[in-house]
Amino acid sequence: MSTPRITTILTTVALAAALPPAAAGADSLVTAAPGAKALAGGGGYLAWSAPTPDGRWQLTVRAPGGTVSHPAVAAFARPVRVSIGSTAPYGASRRLVATYARDGDAYELDLASGAETRLAALSTRAEETLVAVGLGRYVVVRRGLGTYSYGPGGRAVRLTKSVPSQIAMSQSRVASIEGGRIVIRRLSGHGRALVAGRNLADPSSLWLTRYRAGYATYTGQAGAKLYGTRRFAGSGGPYTLRVIGDPWSSPGPIDGIVVDGHGEPGYYLDADGVERFSPTPFHGR
Repeated sequence: MSTPRITTILTTVALAAALPPAAAGADSLVTAAPGAKALAGGGGYLAWSAPTPDGRWQLTVRAPGGTVSHPAVAAFARPVRVSIGSTAPYGASRRLVATYARDGDAYELDLASGAETRLAALSTRAEETLVAVGLGRYVVVRRGLGTYSYGPGGRAVRLTKSVPSQIAMSQSRVASIEGGRIVIRRLSGHGRALVAGRNLADPSSLWLTRYRAGYATYTGQAGAKLYGTRRFAGSGGPYTLRVIGDPWSSPGPIDGIVVDGHGEPGYYLDADGVERFSPTPFHGR
């Protein structure tokens, strides 16, 4: 499949610069996790990588009730990028799982049973670097090959030859950090790709819902800043996204934003641990 044509983007950088900073001091610490990396979430669960004394990283899960645990899985050599989603839209086969890459293959962790399984249908001779799941669909990134979407029937569609550093998935789309760009593509591979940012400074903390996407940037001078798209919907566009800034800021970098049950940014990870946004970024905008 040919790579979809990238469209232009209208970014209101001037608006973000003009807004007074709303420091993260109003936010609240949900779970202390000094030095943790790579926050992810879904279905009321939160997950991140916690440093271990021997220099490795342990997957950590916070359940909807607030219980924090370390699943009985082997530690990772580096912080692991996790996606949390369901294995089916509904029915008895539907399970809530965390997916990730381990040793170049695709894996999932059943959040109810704690069982880790290698996903043989998604693991190839190539090196899988990222895996995301939602409603029975999967997105897999393979080093040197690109990004692939798998439907419930197991058919693979190559969405792009690009190999992103982060991905986020919604019901019908996947967003990617590709160098300094944020690109949104339909899981079907049809239609045009949407660009939600380009030439960005250290983009991270990608999030995506059915109608909006967002991310953070960081520089030593400006700190962490938040950006999000205006609402988009449907296969017909819009093909030019409008991106706005939020007045929230933090002097240090953040590594992961998780949307809440209302589809708005609810949590983020900083040097202290998992924090709750207050007020909610982009609310009503």
